[in-house]
Amino acid sequence: MPRIGHGAATFNEERGRDVSTVQKMILALFGSALLLCLLLVIVFGDKGLVDLNHAKGRRDALRSKNGQIAAGNLRLSHEIHRLRNDPAYVEHVARQDLGMIGPGEIVLRFAPEAGEEVSGKK
Repeated sequence: MPRIGHGAATFNEERGRDVSTVQKMILALFGSALLLCLLLVIVFGDKGLVDLNHAKGRRDALRSKNGQIAAGNLRLSHEIHRLRNDPAYVEHVARQDLGMIGPGEIVLRFAPEAGEEVSGKK
């Protein structure tokens, strides 16, 4: 009889180990699934890595545009300074951009020869 009791105890111990192994596998599977879900949320979720990369691209584009606007502002600031303080530059702009002439000057316009293009500039 001791053998039967001894065998039954061994069977129950092995069964307990099998249950423990199955429980560990289920726990590992559940943990892996949870980590996978968390990873998907981090990468693809709202404010995840994909959104972060898009935001960095928009930030870089805005920085570039800001630099171009700042350069344009600086150029215009220099032009304003020259227009306020440099009479020769004012005369140059008046002649080139506005087509003005000085007092006593005469404008001669020639008809274009055959084959020449007519420019719209005065």
